[in-house]
Amino acid sequence: MLQTAHIVPGRPAVFAAALLEQTHTLQKARYLRRWARRLRAFVFAPEDAIVLAYGSCGIDMQTQQVGVEAVITNDRKLAAHFGARYEEIQRRFAQMVRNLPEPYRILLLPKVLTTTEVLIHF
Repeated sequence: MLQTAHIVPGRPAVFAAALLEQTHTLQKARYLRRWARRLRAFVFAPEDAIVLAYGSCGIDMQTQQVGVEAVITNDRKLAAHFGARYEEIQRRFAQMVRNLPEPYRILLLPKVLTTTEVLIHF
């Protein structure tokens, strides 16, 4: 996300270089703010809602891909809340994209994983 893209380059090169090689900054796509507003109805903080919305509706300008497979976070509370409400969130997201014009109808909801889950399972 553009809002946080400036954070990694400020870190020591030994840590940032490997991450930056494999990282693309997501830009706002057309329905990102709409989805973030709807996520707020599931009692996500504004910052969490926008991060989740980028996962579904952010666009990688280099690859022209919209959305990501997974949002990786250190925020266990965010991941747990998303997991607990996943079915409701999935239903609401499917309802929203069903009414969008092409190519937005193919948007998908990402997984939300903690860094611990990623390290253990992947």
